Amino acid sequence: MEAEPPLPETDTREKLLDCSPLFWNQFFDRKEQLDIDGDVFNVYFKGTQGPVFYLLHGGGYTGLTWSCFAEQLSAKIECRIIAPDLRAHGQTATKMRMISQHNDKYKIYLTSTLKFTYISSCSPLILIGHSMGGALAVHLVHAKLLPNVMAMAMVDVVEGSAISALSAMPNFLRGRPQQFASEEKAIRWCLQSGTTINKRAARDNNSSTKYTLGGQTCPKANRTGMAGSKDCHKSF
Repeated sequence: MEAEPPLPETDTREKLLDCSPLFWNQFFDRKEQLDIDGDVFNVYFKGTQGPVFYLLHGGGYTGLTWSCFAEQLSAKIECRIIAPDLRAHGQTATKMRMISQHNDKYKIYLTSTLKFTYISSCSPLILIGHSMGGALAVHLVHAKLLPNVMAMAMVDVVEGSAISALSAMPNFLRGRPQQFASEEKAIRWCLQSGTTINKRAARDNNSSTKYTLGGQTCPKANRTGMAGSKDCHKSF
């Protein structure tokens, strides 16, 4: 039997792993910048008919966290999907960087973001939140600020594990690279570090959490200082 040719010596695994970035419009139909009292929220949309899924991402992520979910959900049912970049995340730009989710103004922002785009108050509304976004969803439903809520889901680890992990958060944040030479290297780091295990999700969501500074790709979620949000953790 003829022997298989040897693999090239120059970092073959890295070359075979496609870490080129994907774009938001490969998953969503459109995005809009919504001006709410001088604060500009970046919101992604998919679909025009059916029940509305309002998706709230976790801390350090963006609306594009839901890209693969939106792609698969819309392939199974006719629905509308709304996924905003929350305060101090992604392409959303607000005057106040840090604000507790118990603050009434935060709830107004979230309800306004939805009402600006909510076609009919008769449409069934389903809220899904991940971690921080899940806590926000709970507060919105409890305050009865949204019409016709049919269901709500929160995606997170159990409460005990989440609370015990808070003390380790500063060390985790210090361990994150502050910049990358390219988006591809940032995506590769996310996969190799276990920050993201789904390559397709990493290739899409990663670019929305970064920005370019002097030719270097830097973590965009850290532009407000994730560590600086420590005082808000207890409100989650």
